[in-house]
Amino acid sequence: MAAPKINPYSHVANMPAHQHAIVVPSNTVDLPELARSLLITAVGDVECNDSEGNTVIYPIANVPFLIPLLCKRVLATNTTVPANNIIRLW
Repeated sequence: MAAPKINPYSHVANMPAHQHAIVVPSNTVDLPELARSLLITAVGDVECNDSEGNTVIYPIANVPFLIPLLCKRVLATNTTVPANNIIRLW
């Protein structure tokens, strides 16, 4: 499997994202490139894998909510936030 593309500026903490897109959660498909963060605009749970493959479920109670994580996949199984309310920033 090919390594995910990484924004060359993602290591700079104060560097803003340069693109954004809606996320379609999937249990089998990684994001096209690592997200610098996920912007959540609806209440619910978001399950995602970090850049090392570790999985965590974020319970989102207040929106908008920014998950500042290098994310490689948003999983469908335990994600209850509608897909059009999950935006990846990279």
